[in-house]
Amino acid sequence: MFHRDSRSTSSEKSHRRLGGLRWGIVAILALAAIGASTAAFAASSSSASDLLKVVPKNVGIPGDGINCKGYNPNVGSVCHVTLTEVKSSSSSLHWFTRSDFPAKFSPANGNLSPGQSVQVTITTKFCGGYTNFYFVGPKNVATVTFQCG
Repeated sequence: MFHRDSRSTSSEKSHRRLGGLRWGIVAILALAAIGASTAAFAASSSSASDLLKVVPKNVGIPGDGINCKGYNPNVGSVCHVTLTEVKSSSSSLHWFTRSDFPAKFSPANGNLSPGQSVQVTITTKFCGGYTNFYFVGPKNVATVTFQCG
C-alpha cells in the first residue's frame, strides 16, 4: 500500500498563504466599501440636505415639555407641531409619519411645496418616559421627542 506523506511541499504552503492573503484583501476591500457607503449616507442625511423640518423638536405634557395638553387616560396627550419644507428646496415633496409607540397623526401624510408648512396634531396614550415621532421625507427624517411622566 502506498501512503501519502502528510508533509506539504513548499509550493502547497505558498499557495495556501496566497489564498489566505487574497481573502484578507477581499475582506479589507469589503470593509472599505461599507465604510464609504456609510459615509456617503451620513453626508446625504446631513443638515445640508434636510428639506423637511419640524418645530418644536421636543414636546411633552405640561411640566415635562411644551405644545401638549395634559394627559387624559381616555384620550392620552394631544400635541401640535409644525412641519415645513425649506424654502430652498427645488420641488414639492411627499412626507409620512411613523412613531416608536402607537400614535395618531392628523394629517398622517401629505405633500409640501418649498416654504409651505402644515400643523400636525399628534395624539398618543404613551406616558412613561420618552418616545419619538418621525416625519419621513424623501431625503431626511425630522424627529420629535415626546416626554411624559
